[in-house]
Order: sequence, then structure tokens, then C-alpha cells
Amino acid sequence: MEPEEFHDRIWEILDPVDEEAFEPIAAEGASDEAVRDLEELVGGTLPRWLVGLCQSTNGLLITAREEVWPSGKAFDIAPAWTFWRGLVVLGIEHESLPEWATIAQAWHRLQEAGVQDVLPLLRIEGDGECVWGLRIRDGRVTEDLVEVVDDEVTPIEGTFLDLYELQIKELVARQREMADLLAKRERPRRAY
Repeated sequence: MEPEEFHDRIWEILDPVDEEAFEPIAAEGASDEAVRDLEELVGGTLPRWLVGLCQSTNGLLITAREEVWPSGKAFDIAPAWTFWRGLVVLGIEHESLPEWATIAQAWHRLQEAGVQDVLPLLRIEGDGECVWGLRIRDGRVTEDLVEVVDDEVTPIEGTFLDLYELQIKELVARQREMADLLAKRERPRRAY
């Protein structure tokens, strides 16, 4: 897929997302030098669609607005999904991109866990357990999609765009569940 097509498809997937509930945040585009540095780090040529995305919409985060879904606070106890309020397409190093949203940082974490052949690309904001990515084989990043939970690598069907669309739908569903949960908390309780 051509980079422009890929970029357009990302935004088509995001089109039905409620702008009152979510906001997109991205860093400035990655330089050609940063792309080469990442390719050298991971030992593989990046897909053109990924380079195109990161040079236009780098480190794309779709996150719930604070007034709709408040961030968890230190020591909050709640079901894990209530902390998963965003989805980030990891980006390529740039001064405007936080380190936690870079492919390089996620790559180093996978290396430390013993996962040597996966380019990390997507993760849920607030979930440090899971990352999705593409296999690296023979000096190039393939289109073979995998899920990595801890150090377990599991192949999954479909394309990156299929996965992104599914995860956006799940994020929207979590936001609706959270809205219901918050509405229940705000209802006045009757005294007996």
C-alpha cells in the first residue's frame, strides 16, 4: 500500500470516533536521518507506509479527553480496562515525540524481554503488558502481524490496518463503558 493511501485509511478509521470524547495528538514528522537510525537499530528496512505515516503523523495517539474519561491517579484500584484510555501508533524519534511513544523505546523493552525479531508499532495507553508489531526477517520488516504479551509472541491474522480498526472500535466501546460507570457513580444514593 502506498503511504498516502495508508495515511488516508488511518483517518477513515478514525472518522466515526467522537471528537467530543477523544482527541488525536501527534508529534512533528520524523526526519530521513531518524528513519535511517531506526532501520539501523532494528536491522531491517521499514515499510514505506510506516515511514510515510511517521513523516506526517508521527506517534499518533488517540486519547480520551480528561473531562470524559479522567486519568487514573497513583494508587487507584479499578479494573485494568478503566486505565486503557488511548491507543498509540508508535513513532520515530523526534524531539516533539515523548520517549514512551517511540518505536525505539518499545524495541529496547522487547530486546530486554528476549524478543529479537519484532518491530513494535501499536500499544494501548496505560497497558504495559501488550504491544503489537511486525516480524523482522532477513533484513526487512515483513507484514506478518504479531501480538507480544510479556515475552510471548503470537501471530495474528490480518493487516496492521485491520488491527488498528479493531483496536479503535474496542477503545470506543471502553469509553462508552466508562461513561456508564461514571454515570452510575454520580447518581445520588437514597438514604434508607
